[in-house]
Amino acid sequence: MTKSTVKPPKPKVPYSLYVVCPVCAEETLHKVLKGKIHAKGQEVKVDATVECTVCARVHRSGVKETKPIEVQTVMSWKDTSERLKLEMAPDQVVSVGDVLQDEFPLLVTAVETKVRRERRAAAKDIVCIWAKRYDKVIVKFSINRGLKASPFEIEAAPEDEFSVKAVMDLGYGAIIITSIKTKDSIRDWGSAPASDIVRIYGRPFRDSIRGDRERLPPRRQERRPPSRTQSRQGRRGSQRARR
Repeated sequence: MTKSTVKPPKPKVPYSLYVVCPVCAEETLHKVLKGKIHAKGQEVKVDATVECTVCARVHRSGVKETKPIEVQTVMSWKDTSERLKLEMAPDQVVSVGDVLQDEFPLLVTAVETKVRRERRAAAKDIVCIWAKRYDKVIVKFSINRGLKASPFEIEAAPEDEFSVKAVMDLGYGAIIITSIKTKDSIRDWGSAPASDIVRIYGRPFRDSIRGDRERLPPRRQERRPPSRTQSRQGRRGSQRARR
């Protein structure tokens, strides 16, 4: 009785590659648009059409790599998490803050090895990568309504800009942004990308207009000169009153 042999699964074409861009003249991260993969022993060759994530140049590229390994990854988004496996070269270094390209971008938040959590490690030493979905981020708002502050959240692209003094409609009426708290500071001027924002503070736009009006100085009432059409008798009466 002959034993059936199970062939190992064929490596998948990677979602991204680090190759030299002809425009940037340096090695940059490229998105793989389409390609083929050829495996021979421990070596894998990828022939692909790639797009530079820096300058958007599309070109052909061929890359030879060691046969990739699968790295356990936990991806979180809002209150849910999902386990998946990413294919990487054994010597590929993964660092906290890296953006990995899978079905959608993943921002690395922690790298776990057999010993402990590290800031960076080679794929062959990694037990688990902790990441969060990064094609969109959650931007938190705190809207001041008198003595109460109402929390609110919206989804935005990481590169979306939010500016102090900008007026927005969050679906419950217009608000004006009064300050922005980032990972480094609190800003009462300028702007910041959604990826750097911890919380945005604001107040209803109508309250802002009302407050501005209350701060304006009272208007002076100007005395109007007597009308030229006033009768002589009326003018004489006013002159006697002044005497």
